[in-house]
Amino acid sequence: AIKMYQGCLRKFYYNCDAQVMLYIARAYYDWDKLLECKRTLLRALHLNPTDRRLRFNIALAMQEFAYRTLQRQTSSATKRYADVVTAVEELRL
Repeated sequence: AIKMYQGCLRKFYYNCDAQVMLYIARAYYDWDKLLECKRTLLRALHLNPTDRRLRFNIALAMQEFAYRTLQRQTSSATKRYADVVTAVEELRL
């Protein structure tokens, strides 16, 4: 679905449609690619800065990424610390 949406965005909307980008971000979210989801939503927000749905979805993706990172079980203490730092950094916009 992501490739289809990207092709549609490129071919018909010249990479400038926030609604199609929202669909792409949703597909990334469903595939657990939360950083790609956030990146796509930030691009859409750049095109349409007053859209509150985009801001909400960015916050949701960032929160979910941080939650999943902190819930991940790791064996090494340094790896765990690096994961926590990454999760905290991703919560910043």
